[in-house]
Amino acid sequence: MKSHALKPGGEGVNVTNANRTEYVELYVKWMLETSIDAQFTAFADGFHEVPLRCCCRQTPAMVCAKAVSDCAFCF
Repeated sequence: MKSHALKPGGEGVNVTNANRTEYVELYVKWMLETSIDAQFTAFADGFHEVPLRCCCRQTPAMVCAKAVSDCAFCF
């Protein structure tokens, strides 16, 4: 099992009733932001490399998986 410091010097701090709210806030931030930062950055970089072939009006249809091949706005 891996451990991660949620704050500087946090390795030596025990969770108590007095600091449990801070621990939960730091843990949630780590789980939802910090732990996935590298993966999200790679995804975002790849996403931005894909050329957008249709105008903004067609983006909702593309996201909803509707056929847009006969769209007059695509090129």
